[in-house]
Amino acid sequence: MVPVGILLSIGGTLVWARHWDRRERLRVAGTIFVIAVIAIAVVAFMIVPSNVHGPGVLLVLAAICACILSLVLAVMAVVTRSHPAI
Repeated sequence: MVPVGILLSIGGTLVWARHWDRRERLRVAGTIFVIAVIAIAVVAFMIVPSNVHGPGVLLVLAAICACILSLVLAVMAVVTRSHPAI
């Protein structure tokens, strides 16, 4: 079920991002990236030393998907016009 939720979240964010201007897309992409880096750091320093195959694996997979989403949003912001879609 986790992949379905991640795909729905990514799809919803990309469709929702069409209504934002360039600055908002970059801001959201940066926020998602920072949250993903914090999540990976938490797993790397707190969870992984005790259990590599525990619940931290799902957090790492979600953080990797969040990093990819932030890159896609940043590319959308760079290549599109500055005004939002209607």
